[in-house]
Amino acid sequence: MKNEHGFTLVELLITLVVAAIVLGLAVPSFQITLENNRLVTQVNEVVASVNLARSEAIKRGNNVTLTTAAGFQNGWCVHDGTGCGTAGELRVFDAMNGVTATAVDGVPNNVTAMIFDSRGMRVSPPATSGSVIITMEPQGCATGEVNRGRQIRIATSGRPNVSTVNCP
Repeated sequence: MKNEHGFTLVELLITLVVAAIVLGLAVPSFQITLENNRLVTQVNEVVASVNLARSEAIKRGNNVTLTTAAGFQNGWCVHDGTGCGTAGELRVFDAMNGVTATAVDGVPNNVTAMIFDSRGMRVSPPATSGSVIITMEPQGCATGEVNRGRQIRIATSGRPNVSTVNCP
């Protein structure tokens, strides 16, 4: 009798079944990882735009404005006060992909623009309205999902602070 080397059909089928089970468990958690990475990227972009507006205001010695296009998820820009799409435009940020964002102040009023003065302080919305709070979460985030959202608080000092929150 010859000594054959290799796998039997039964062994190959069992291997395929085990691989399918492992993939079935891994794909949903990989999807959540992708959503979380997308969210963190978008949060970092908003924080970078706030820091850009502050530093440009200090450097220029004049007010610099961060303006949204009817909300951060639709895009925003940093400009010298003349508006987006003008010669005073410093940088444009694209619309968010797969992320929902809302910006309110402490009153709460919807916030579509923030102005920073020559000291890097946020002067609009005014200090009396408290911190500007930008809440961001992945689209389709179920209410109460733990630590899936992010909240950026921009104090009157202009400094952004990021924290993890549950989905609203």
